[in-house]
Amino acid sequence: MLYVVPWWRRPDPRHWMLPALGRALGGGHDRDRAWGEVAEVATTVGFRTRTGSCEGVMWTEIDVELPKAYPLTLNVRRYRAFDRAQIERGALLDLSLGDPLFDEAFLVEAAPAEVVRELLDGPTRAALSALRDVELSTETTVAGKPMLRMAMRGWQDDEGACLAWVDVAVSFARRVREAYAKAEDASTTLQGGPFRLEVDGEAIEAAKRAREADVARLREVQTRREGGGKELIVVMSVLLAMLVLVFVALAI
Repeated sequence: MLYVVPWWRRPDPRHWMLPALGRALGGGHDRDRAWGEVAEVATTVGFRTRTGSCEGVMWTEIDVELPKAYPLTLNVRRYRAFDRAQIERGALLDLSLGDPLFDEAFLVEAAPAEVVRELLDGPTRAALSALRDVELSTETTVAGKPMLRMAMRGWQDDEGACLAWVDVAVSFARRVREAYAKAEDASTTLQGGPFRLEVDGEAIEAAKRAREADVARLREVQTRREGGGKELIVVMSVLLAMLVLVFVALAI
């Protein structure tokens, strides 16, 4: 016989996971999160409940600090029902990585393109593909610091597995400078005669401006999309209020 345990009676992994993670990270913990450092990268693991159902949806969020001097925008997740229609309308920008299986399964809305392709290497793509519901995004802290958020649906209840995902996120953050360096090397050209070659500084600056423009363009699209979403919520709220008034008037 199958017994279904109500959600409010299930064991809460926060009770044992957060103290253990706080010790492993060399930091501390509170009711919903643990924090510390891994390889000198500030790291936080949070157990969150997002709205979306009567019970809420539980997510484990791993936040790691990113180096501030390297512009990066990232929104990686599995495709949803209407994503392709939004891509066709230009409301979503999807970057192809040249990996057919990953490109078919995941939306990669990210910039600058050559840096992102370097960061989303084979091991990182394999790690993301192993999870059914996973998100990889760039966020900004209250203090204005950039960070990478790796979110997985469900509250992790295995310390070893959770720390393995922490390592994936930290490795990503630590490779940002290297990925930028490779992109800059690829844009470096030499000019001059056969006996005196010099680095073309203008070409390097042009490539840098192109990467910054790539990030700015994506952020503009995201901002416009978020604004449209808020407008839709307002319209739906007004329509709902009008329907309620109509039903009340009919009832009277």
